[in-house]
Amino acid sequence: MKKSIVRFGLISVVLLGIIGYFPWMIWKDSLSYSSAEVLGYASMLVALSMVFLGLKYFRDKENDGKLSFKQGFSLGMLITAFPALAMGVFTYIFYETKGDEFGAWAISQMPPEQALEYKKLMVSDSIYTSSVFQSVIMIATVAFLGVIVTLISAMVLKRDGELAFDA
Repeated sequence: MKKSIVRFGLISVVLLGIIGYFPWMIWKDSLSYSSAEVLGYASMLVALSMVFLGLKYFRDKENDGKLSFKQGFSLGMLITAFPALAMGVFTYIFYETKGDEFGAWAISQMPPEQALEYKKLMVSDSIYTSSVFQSVIMIATVAFLGVIVTLISAMVLKRDGELAFDA
């Protein structure tokens, strides 16, 4: 079980980094804010697809074709912990190294009235613009999506005769 968690967790981290961060670093001048946002959420979902694949691998290769909902949920949440924590670390590093550049880029993508409010927020030294706060928000976002993906995956892949919500 540990092997599956680590394997699929690390694959999800790599996917998250490749799909979520490298394109911004390379194509930031040609990306719109909305396309960057779509790319970010897509990278989270692609990374979290490793939950489904990890549960399927565990069920079929390591657990004699059996997977209870409880096992699936536990395993899925442990796999989810990898991309969630990685997203927090990536976000912290990103905001510490590229935060000002990202802020200027984001402002250039906004309508003027929204850009003015964003500039006020950035100047106010608010917690909302801190690297730590942004990291916590991204951890929570990936974890929330991970719960949804895990619930669906555990229900779809469970195979042992129990009902989906039996204890």
